[in-house]
Amino acid sequence: MERGLVTAALYGRVYDRDHTPTSP
Repeated sequence: MERGLVTAALYGRVYDRDHTPTSP
């Protein structure tokens, strides 16, 4: 859950907690 929030902040996009971030 926390990872998703951090990811969204870093990539500036809304990601799910289980959603893996992709290259910007």
